[in-house]
Amino acid sequence: MKRKKYFYIITALFFVFYTNPIFAQIKVDGDLSDWQEECFVFDKENALHYAIQNDKENIYIAIRKDEYTGKISSSKIIGGIQLYLDKTGKRDTTNAVNIGYPIGREVTFFWDQIRLNRVDTLKKPLITSIYNEYGILAVPQYKTAGYSNLNKYQVEYKIPLEHIRPGSDKKISICILLKGMHWMTKENPPITSSPDFSTVADVKIRRGMIDDFFWSYSWIDYIVK
Repeated sequence: MKRKKYFYIITALFFVFYTNPIFAQIKVDGDLSDWQEECFVFDKENALHYAIQNDKENIYIAIRKDEYTGKISSSKIIGGIQLYLDKTGKRDTTNAVNIGYPIGREVTFFWDQIRLNRVDTLKKPLITSIYNEYGILAVPQYKTAGYSNLNKYQVEYKIPLEHIRPGSDKKISICILLKGMHWMTKENPPITSSPDFSTVADVKIRRGMIDDFFWSYSWIDYIVK
């Protein structure tokens, strides 16, 4: 009986270890098939799905965006999807680690470059390789429609926890910000420069243009496990 009991205990532990996303082995290659689907949360503000996990050394973020993908385009100095990781858990971007990826737009995306700011002693934005001295990695997979337009986009990030150093409560706040095409030419464009979308007859196209143009963001509270 004892052997049978131990067998069930070991089997249960084996199942928990290999099926729990906390213990899952994440390979940062842009392929999200190693993420369990139930890990993903729909972000209605940014019209995307995201998932977050961590191990002892890194935090991993997966993002999947299948609609309004033009919004991840940006000028090189801005960076497409902006991540902010605030170790205080106060939802404040002022001193948060900042990651911008991808940089560029359409056929001129610089997939091998990433924009970093406020990482350790870094006080100004730095455009560097995705294989950088900070160990912050972003790897995408994407599909195009026609010549250059993105149709589907997904990306995995690996961010060493040593750059975040959460407090005793292990809580960090993560912001996903998409600045949109309104921010293409300058960091602080005039609010009054919005075009008139009412002339676009097709409802789906009009909604897509509006979403691509204006900035959006969401905050996520995450407990480091």
